[in-house]
Amino acid sequence: MSKNKFSAITTEIAPPPGEKIKQVLDEKDLTQKEFAQRMALSEKHVSKLVNGEVQLTPGMAVKLESVLGIPASYWCGLESSFRESIARREEEEKMGDELIIARRFPCPDMERQGWISRAQSRPDSVYRLRQFFEVCSLSMLKDDELAPQVTPPSPDMNPGLSGRTSSLGKELCALLAWAQKAKLEARHAKVRAISLYCLEQYVSEIREQTVNPPHLFCPKLKKTLAESGVALVFMPAIRGAEARGAVFTDGRKLVLAITIRDTEAAVFWFNLFYEIACVLLQFAGRDEALSPDEEQQAVQYAWDVLIPPDAYAELVQMQSPDIETIRAFSSRIGVHPSIVCLRLYEDGLASAEMRGELAETYMPSGRF
Repeated sequence: MSKNKFSAITTEIAPPPGEKIKQVLDEKDLTQKEFAQRMALSEKHVSKLVNGEVQLTPGMAVKLESVLGIPASYWCGLESSFRESIARREEEEKMGDELIIARRFPCPDMERQGWISRAQSRPDSVYRLRQFFEVCSLSMLKDDELAPQVTPPSPDMNPGLSGRTSSLGKELCALLAWAQKAKLEARHAKVRAISLYCLEQYVSEIREQTVNPPHLFCPKLKKTLAESGVALVFMPAIRGAEARGAVFTDGRKLVLAITIRDTEAAVFWFNLFYEIACVLLQFAGRDEALSPDEEQQAVQYAWDVLIPPDAYAELVQMQSPDIETIRAFSSRIGVHPSIVCLRLYEDGLASAEMRGELAETYMPSGRF
């Protein structure tokens, strides 16, 4: 069968060992009757063996080595390839819904990021996604126990994306891929036992990093959060995965995943403190999604840490704060000016032009 990238069935059945046995018998000018006698087998069994109707066992391979002079390992290899190709063909015939599910994942982006290798066919794409998610069927991703919960949106996105669903749409598939990669990256992270007390004590120290560039703050954040029992994973953006941060448990480990590459500085820091709020308020690692009230609590916590409420109240009393006012205020409270501008923008007190002028997009190189 020729391989077609768009065909649902692409695996060719490997030749059974019997074809090679026939070839060798012809070369040696042996009849099947004589061959059966030399193998101490019935002619009927030899006929089935030659036609691939019975499995070639390791014991049979050893006999073939003696009679035909070809190593047993060779015969075992032929039998293994033959049986595997049959199993793969049968598996592809049963894929059905998985072929549809696979098309909902952002596979081109995942390939460019090196998360999966390039697929040569639709069934091959299913196999690669199964390996990535460590499941024997993509349909199993509908199971809440196998799909990490991805929470929350950034402040300039609509809430309501939290939680899981039995319907694997494109957006959820992108989020699951993003979360799975974070889970894989955090698997070997060394962290202490989770301590909410330690994490709370480190909040002000984490906030101080907002004025530093990524090559300085990324390693410091990972070390600080590891001391609190949280595995921090910096993630790239991926097409369709609108959530820029997530907190979930993986075994005994708490994982905080957050997108940094191609992310605006203010959005990154808001997302980070939103996720920290989910941990401190003990919203993380639950089966159910955050309620609107809980989401608002986390949002308010993030803003209050980044911009002290009293100081912000003084700022908004000014008549239309300009760029220089925002810069001076940010310097006084010790945060990146884009954070203050984003808060003002969200409250309708700063223009998109002002936000654009103060914005900084993180483009860190290398791994942290």
